[in-house]
Formats: sequence, structure tokens, C-alpha cells
Amino acid sequence: MRKWVVLSALIAIVVFVVTSVRAEELRIAVIDVNRVLNECAEGKAAKEKMKDRYKELQSKLEKEQDKLKKFKEEIDKNKIVLGEEKVKEKEAEFRKKMEEFRKLVAESEKEMRDRESTYTKEILKKIRKKVDAYVKENGIDLVLDVSGGVVYAKDSLDISDKIKEILDREYRENANKGK
Repeated sequence: MRKWVVLSALIAIVVFVVTSVRAEELRIAVIDVNRVLNECAEGKAAKEKMKDRYKELQSKLEKEQDKLKKFKEEIDKNKIVLGEEKVKEKEAEFRKKMEEFRKLVAESEKEMRDRESTYTKEILKKIRKKVDAYVKENGIDLVLDVSGGVVYAKDSLDISDKIKEILDREYRENANKGK
């Protein structure tokens, strides 16, 4: 019995020593994917495109809203002149236009969500490729995303800026090729 206890203790010590030595060899890095996504040149360009499209849609919606408001004011102003039957027709027309406006608002919101999703997926795919290449090039074993629950990491482990620089360099090269 004593022989088994000693043997078990010896095995536990060997396992502990081997794993602690291996842990020291483990190369770990962290990345703030959200920061890279928002601060890289392509991410900023996507935000600008989103902002421009939002302004276009907002302007279109405001014009439609003004038309509806004027139409409603016209109905209210001319109620006496139009007569009851004509007022009912105009109010039905107004309700129909309001429903169309609500659909337009919903379509605009969906378009913005879809655009954001598309841009985000495209950029995240590029970030992933660059991280994969960087990890292989630098012999890193594990990369953790700080937005995923990392409580603390040394600044020297953070590869966010390096990945952002790689993405920005590629974005500039592609932009120059397009000119």
C-alpha cells in the first residue's frame, strides 16, 4: 500500500513538473478585436460609408415625413370645405401613406443593420486571416480576445496594434491599386 502511495506521489510530481515546464514554453498573445475592427482604416472607411448612407436615408425619411405632415394639415384645414365623404377618403389615403412610411422606415433600418453586418463580417474575416498569419510567423500558441473575458494581460502580449498596422498597410496598398 505504501509503495502505491509513494508511486502515486512520484507520478503527480513528475506530471506537475512536466506541465509547469510546458506552460513556460506556451506563447500567449491577446488582441482586442473590437478595437482593431473600429480603428483600422477599413473599419473607419466602412463607418464613413454607413454614416453617409444613414444621412441619405434620414434625409429621404424626413422629406416623406414632411409630405405626410402637410397632407394631414391640408385635410384638417379643409374639413369643412371638403365634406364628410371626401374627408373620410382623404383620411383613408393618409392612413395608407402612413403605413407606407412605416414600411419605408423599417426597410431603412433593416438596410442599415444588413450593411453593418456585412461590413463587420468582411473585416472580421480579414482580421482572422492576419491573426492566423501573425501567429504562425511569430510562433504564438494561443491568442485570447480581451473582450471575451480576459481580466488582465501584459501590454507586451497585446498584438492589436500589430494586426491593425498589417490591415492598414494592406488597405492602403489595395486603395492605391484602385487609383
